[in-house]
Amino acid sequence: MNDVEWIDAALDQLADIYVATAAGDREGIVSAVEEIDRVLGQNGQIEGESRGGYHRIYFHDLLVVFFAIVPHAPIQVTGVRSNRRKNR
Repeated sequence: MNDVEWIDAALDQLADIYVATAAGDREGIVSAVEEIDRVLGQNGQIEGESRGGYHRIYFHDLLVVFFAIVPHAPIQVTGVRSNRRKNR
């Protein structure tokens, strides 16, 4: 299992998504982050799609996560955005 770290910019983006989410749907965001941490921690090197070099992207139902896999370092989440369309 690998450690997963969220850089400050990604945490700020996640906070913005959380605040913009209806109060009744926020538990889904929390669950999504827990699942993403688990999945990336177990198989980050093969999860998602390559974006060149050390960079990858992972699509969850609620969130899209940008991350980097650097040898001998924790998996680093570098960005996150909502995967929900505004008109759903």
